Amino acid sequence: LIISQVTVVTIMIFINLSILTQAVKTINMPIGFNTNNISTVTLNLSSTEAPTKEQRIIIMAAIIKKLSAFPKIEYVAQGSSPLDGFGIKLLTKKTTNKKYTPYFKRIDHRYFKMIEQNMISGENFTKETRQNSSLMIVNQAFADQLKDDGDVIGMELTSIKEPNFKIIGIVKDITLHGQTAFGTEDQTANIPRSYAPNQINEANFMIKIKPDQTVSRQQIDKLLSEVDSRYSVHSLNAVTDLVTKSLFAEITMAVTSIVIALITFMLAGLGLFGVISYSTQMRQFEIGTRLAIGAKGKDIVWLILKENMSALATGLCISVLLLIGLYFSFAQYLTSYISTELLTPLLVTLLLVSLLSFLSCYLPLRQYINKPVIHSLKSND
Repeated sequence: LIISQVTVVTIMIFINLSILTQAVKTINMPIGFNTNNISTVTLNLSSTEAPTKEQRIIIMAAIIKKLSAFPKIEYVAQGSSPLDGFGIKLLTKKTTNKKYTPYFKRIDHRYFKMIEQNMISGENFTKETRQNSSLMIVNQAFADQLKDDGDVIGMELTSIKEPNFKIIGIVKDITLHGQTAFGTEDQTANIPRSYAPNQINEANFMIKIKPDQTVSRQQIDKLLSEVDSRYSVHSLNAVTDLVTKSLFAEITMAVTSIVIALITFMLAGLGLFGVISYSTQMRQFEIGTRLAIGAKGKDIVWLILKENMSALATGLCISVLLLIGLYFSFAQYLTSYISTELLTPLLVTLLLVSLLSFLSCYLPLRQYINKPVIHSLKSND
């Protein structure tokens, strides 16, 4: 019974602590861009008669100007945040005809400054060059794919039904939780991304709110009504909330693994305590006799520990063998999770199981070693 209890608790606690470690690592992973005080705003058109493209350009320019002038808003960018998603763009390297499928997003000239995604080399879009839809900025991961030394400034890429793209700049990589490079499942690889100027009439914005300030949906609606009453706020979301939402699976996994580990620890503790407590009660008279002839409390505790040590050690060994067998049986799925970072969950597991074993041996003895010897010698029931 002791062997089975120790085997189960060791395996369960180690697996759950390993899952917890991976979840916490993902939650704390730097995403590569700033989210503080930034919110996304999507507009809604209430009129059945939509304005023309030229009219929308004028309206959106006026909305940007109105939002930028609002005292609580520090900066405005036209376009959606990185967390609102990327598309996939099929691009072909003009000189070699080699095809690539990076993630693709259309942005304005304020986008990188807004989220503090730094340029590595080359130049950003400007208010003037933004109207040239054939310009492109790539991240470092895509630049390394295109050329070994990553020096791709001036390189041309072709795309179906679009003019050739010319690369003018390279930006740092970002990490979006749960997203892998197109066509792969490797979550550790940097993801190739590309950016091109968006349409000036786009009705999505990012606003950076000044520190210690808040902007409500009603306040933005009021500003929009002063420009064009047909537009209102469809959604207003803090980017930090979007980050938390994207981590929902990892947060749920972390909480669940903690709960399961605690429940396993408690149930195993009750099981071990029950087995060893029963064994101790059967030896009540023996324990009382040892105490009567001069044994100390620590001697009795060491005696019970020593006698149960082989069962505890056997349980630990079996659990290790089962974990090794589990790894080799599912090596193709578990290889990416095996690293030196698992040493911490392993050490914590051994510490918890050792503590559990000690308490299970010590607690049943307290009623004998903390009371006068006569209580232990009264009967052998």
